[in-house]
Amino acid sequence: TKISKILDNNIFIGKEDCIAIGVSGGVDSMTLLNIASIWAKKFSKKLVVLTFNHNLRKESIKEVQLVQSISKALQVECKSFIWKEKPSRAILEKARIARYKIFSKYCKSKNINSLLIAHTADDIAETFAIRIIKKSNLDGLCPLAQQRKIFDISIVRPLLGFRKSDIYEYANYHKIKYNEDPSNKNNRFLRSRIRKYLEQENNLSTNLIRASSIFCMLRKTKDNFVREKFKSY
Repeated sequence: TKISKILDNNIFIGKEDCIAIGVSGGVDSMTLLNIASIWAKKFSKKLVVLTFNHNLRKESIKEVQLVQSISKALQVECKSFIWKEKPSRAILEKARIARYKIFSKYCKSKNINSLLIAHTADDIAETFAIRIIKKSNLDGLCPLAQQRKIFDISIVRPLLGFRKSDIYEYANYHKIKYNEDPSNKNNRFLRSRIRKYLEQENNLSTNLIRASSIFCMLRKTKDNFVREKFKSY
């Protein structure tokens, strides 16, 4: 399938000897771990799993343990981190930033340049919708790129071309174990409410994904224009 071959000719990681992968235990990241472990063995690459316990739910420890056990079964090194902060506001955003900071710090300490993250096309739709609601500028309307530098680490998202339904189909066919994050259905969070709505409005999701790709092209055009003007002056 296309999903199983997404890493074979990936231009962002082809020359890397050691690749890190962020794994939460959800269906997206567990599917990417399955694919990445096959890819790493095929091309004699070293793969390091990074998992992050946000320490916000009692289920978190079980999710980390699942990642650790599957990593061990796949003979892949696994490094676990735990978040000790408990902010009262903007929890998801602060947790995301903390996760990237900790992962990037570890990667740099081990001379790892690329980190695989399992975002899908549905994540684009959700984030794009959030940015519209928050009246984002042009850059914000291109929320997820296939490759982007964050905290001096190259974040690579190989699954962006696939819908969540594709991931579930692949995972279930290959009997991949994964956890369902209960916070995904917690209406306390804006993202969860948007996700729930978009699950019922597939045409809207598709249009948001297409719109985001257009804004990404506009952003690239703008960046190239600014870069050339700086050279001129």
